[in-house]
Amino acid sequence: MKKKTIFSILTGVIVIASLLIVGCTKSDIDKARESYDWNNVIPLIKTLSAPSSIQIGRTYTMQVPARGGSQFTWELLSGDGNIIVLPGYEGDDQTFTKGLQLNSDADTTIVLKVTETTHGGKTTSRTDTLVNSADKIAPFTNLQLSGSPLAPVGFSRAYEAFLFNSNDKYFSTFQWGVLGSGATVTPSIEQPWKCKMDFSETGVVTLYMIETNSQGMVADTSKFDVTIIDYCPIENFSDFAGEYKGYDHNAYGINDDDVTFTVAVKDKNKRTVTVSDGFWYALYGPNYWGETVTGGNAAVLTINVDGSISFDNQFATQTEDAYNYYIGPRTAPAYWVGCEGKIVLVIPYQAYWDDSYSGGFPCELYGEKSLTGKKSLEIPSYVKDDTWNFKGDLKPLPRK
Repeated sequence: MKKKTIFSILTGVIVIASLLIVGCTKSDIDKARESYDWNNVIPLIKTLSAPSSIQIGRTYTMQVPARGGSQFTWELLSGDGNIIVLPGYEGDDQTFTKGLQLNSDADTTIVLKVTETTHGGKTTSRTDTLVNSADKIAPFTNLQLSGSPLAPVGFSRAYEAFLFNSNDKYFSTFQWGVLGSGATVTPSIEQPWKCKMDFSETGVVTLYMIETNSQGMVADTSKFDVTIIDYCPIENFSDFAGEYKGYDHNAYGINDDDVTFTVAVKDKNKRTVTVSDGFWYALYGPNYWGETVTGGNAAVLTINVDGSISFDNQFATQTEDAYNYYIGPRTAPAYWVGCEGKIVLVIPYQAYWDDSYSGGFPCELYGEKSLTGKKSLEIPSYVKDDTWNFKGDLKPLPRK
């Protein structure tokens, strides 16, 4: 027993000693970290991301690959411009990114030098000719405003400026306003390139925005039209089905003001319907070409709960077993109104001769049906028919 006890004790001591030795041994990662010599890091700026062209008044991002422990110094060797610190890239550890601005709209070439200094004190530089600015560059164009072109009374919508460069929002100021009655605009404090509009009465209003850049240059006024409609929810989606009376107008001025078309529910869950005998009717109908529909007469539309109507480019109808007609959405919004005991559909659309969706012309289909048995064809005063604003060459009519 004594020999066994002594043996067990010795074994335990050996095991503990072995663990202590292993525990004191450094891992390969620790060894590599301690043996890393910052003085051996060779600086190398492989790439420089910068704009190939630039306009006065804009701010552009320039960037080189970041390296741990390195700092980058930026110099403008040639050209009338400024190197600035971009928001979010302040501090010594963010010097791999800078902003660039041009000060002159005359021809100028930007020559940039970037120097990397490693943690160990080694340096390297690269020089790039970045920008050749064109003479007489227009510093600003009308900036695109994005958002819904349709809004029901009582609703709010968000809008924003689509900026030329993502950095503009940090350096520009934005003045928002609205032309017309029935809407108010509230600029965002935290994101001033955005705003919110509240709608109180029907009509058409124009949202506008004026940008002033970091150098005090004032842009052209950007505008965006919004059609405001009444909002009366339809509880029973099947109420949309039925016969509608109205008109079909087109940019040729060949109009039919006595059109009857049929709406059928296609998918109640997806709120889709089909429209027959409406699109293109002014041309193929009895008052012009007098063609007979022979197939495919069921364009698909989606009835949205906020009063808008959406649809894709699609085949609309076929006549005489030979002529195919196509439709697509336009900038002008399509919508429905379910107030005053009736449903009104206003559907601006683009008409196409074939499925390449080119060479088309603007049209508008209007219709209404009574929900109470009383029918009226009085067109609401706020319905904006802008089919007559079409500019461009219309494709000649091939028949008649």
